[in-house]
Amino acid sequence: MLVLVDPGVQAQVGRLVIARVPGHSQGVLRQLVVEEGQRFLKPLNPTYPMMLCGEDCELLGVAIQGGIRF
Repeated sequence: MLVLVDPGVQAQVGRLVIARVPGHSQGVLRQLVVEEGQRFLKPLNPTYPMMLCGEDCELLGVAIQGGIRF
């Protein structure tokens, strides 16, 4: 899958974002959600856990388009 990301778009709750999370060597594609006043990164695959997006979490950009390439 190819994902087009715009680093100039402001990350908003509900959008898919690329984030750099401490302990991960690469960025992750997750949905930005808020629960009980805290930000989390919700995976698209429900078998993976949500990740806390604290102050050390860096939002690199917002996904603006995606598609499958064969």
